[in-house]
Amino acid sequence: MDQPLKPVAMSITACCSYLDCSRSHLDELRRHAGFPTPVSLGGQRIAFLVQEVDAWLAARPRAATEIGRKGLVIRGQRETEPTT
Repeated sequence: MDQPLKPVAMSITACCSYLDCSRSHLDELRRHAGFPTPVSLGGQRIAFLVQEVDAWLAARPRAATEIGRKGLVIRGQRETEPTT
């Protein structure tokens, strides 16, 4: 069976959905976090290359995690039930 094709580029709205962030947060990432530069699709339309966004994500540091008696904790929030 054929695998569905992964898009090569995504709009700003699709990129926000892909990253699960707001438009304003994406704008901050573009200004201050070395986020990939979009490509022009003509007129005022731009898109982000999926491969570049994936590479940027892969280069980001992982969230601090801690495993203790109370289970897995990420950024101070309990993510799993404690193990017995």
